[in-house]
Amino acid sequence: MTAAEVIAKCIEHDYNRTFHDTALCILGDLKAAGYAVVELPKPQANWNGSMTAWPVTQSWKGEPYHDGEVNIRPSDGRIVDHGVSNPCDTPADARSYAAALLAAADAAEVVS
Repeated sequence: MTAAEVIAKCIEHDYNRTFHDTALCILGDLKAAGYAVVELPKPQANWNGSMTAWPVTQSWKGEPYHDGEVNIRPSDGRIVDHGVSNPCDTPADARSYAAALLAAADAAEVVS
């Protein structure tokens, strides 16, 4: 089922729901169908100011750790990371890394 079909199915179920409850239904049904709704990080200058980067929040043994970043190399347009731990320490760290990769991929598509 496409994301649009999942949303349409949720909307047509009950017209007596509030907008908030409908939104919660949509988010829950999308997740159950295998979709993720992700807030993409905003681009910023990278660690040395030479290019655009998307931050990756990280932790180490449950404590905040220095952030890594994802950027697009100016030399060849490839998406790379800098200072990102592998493996990720927590699921939240993995989600942050994934969101940064998705944001960079969107930006790379615009450039290419």
